[in-house]
Amino acid sequence: MKKQLIIIGIIVLLITVGLCGCDESSQKSGITITNIVATTHWIDGGRQESHEGFYHEAFSDIPFNVNYQIQATVVNNAGKQISLRIITNLYDANNNLLWTDKDSLTPIFINDLPNTYNKTFTKTIYETSLDYFYYVERCNFEFEVLEI
Repeated sequence: MKKQLIIIGIIVLLITVGLCGCDESSQKSGITITNIVATTHWIDGGRQESHEGFYHEAFSDIPFNVNYQIQATVVNNAGKQISLRIITNLYDANNNLLWTDKDSLTPIFINDLPNTYNKTFTKTIYETSLDYFYYVERCNFEFEVLEI
């Protein structure tokens, strides 16, 4: 009789744990960031120029207003309306993290994005704000779901 009660108790416990399985990762499922495109912009010799990707080639004159614009789209298939904090990370050719806005006041915030909607956003990073600007080779985005 004692063994039966223990078995029933274990079964009830397993069913309870299995049915309440909400955690941080399940809140993020269904949310993706796609179509990431980086462009380098600058003024060179009085002309506005741009180049796809993170451009590091020698400029003909001293460039002015050099910046990276990174555009991407967040897709919400989470089954509910969400708000997000999007964090930008920049890396060099050896995958060393050069810069992140995780602990700053500059991340991108997307508020009240309805389920099944997409939102395109742009992150601009200026040469003067990053010591290793000309070493950037790639970026990625992280996101945090904010409670609404």
